[in-house]
Amino acid sequence: LSVRLNGQTSDWQEVQKHYKRATEAERAGQNDIAAQEFREVLRLDPHRAEAHANLGVIAYTGKDYSRAAEQFRAALKLRPTLWNAEALLGMSELRLGHPQPAKAHIEESFRRLQDAKLQSEAGMDLIALDYRNHELPRALEILQILEHANPNDPSLLYTEYRTYTELAARTLVTLSRVAPESAQIHRILAQTAQSQDDFPGSIAQYRK
Repeated sequence: LSVRLNGQTSDWQEVQKHYKRATEAERAGQNDIAAQEFREVLRLDPHRAEAHANLGVIAYTGKDYSRAAEQFRAALKLRPTLWNAEALLGMSELRLGHPQPAKAHIEESFRRLQDAKLQSEAGMDLIALDYRNHELPRALEILQILEHANPNDPSLLYTEYRTYTELAARTLVTLSRVAPESAQIHRILAQTAQSQDDFPGSIAQYRK
């Protein structure tokens, strides 16, 4: 998480020192040292929301989703507008098998995320939840936001293709149920035959 230290405590210089060590360790990939330094920050200043959030990121990176969720909750209790932490809390909840709170947290934060990579990951989780709940039109809304930010992402384009295909299939099933001999059904059959170079079959369907 990109953070700034706000406010001062009686141990302000010590807090700054440990925070600097923690962020340097994170950049170097030394997450154990970083976590130790962030815990020291919290020992000196228990109300430092950013330290909780960064401990959550370290736990999430290590796939310890239960501990990550605990740290993100602590961060949000101190500062409810840490949107990265809220998104990551939802993503942690999803991996813990709690889809309802996961959806609530990701939806609350998704449009407020400034980090493109995190927004993409959160958005893909939200799409997975929409699939699970059979809410494909909502999934399309998320896809359109993500596509605007990164129009050439192959994974995103594939998911968009799958979603449109699934929506088309569901619509066709509904149409064939409510109007099986309608002109619209025969037009669809004609277009399908034409796409397969079955021109006599296509002509027959258009005539119908």
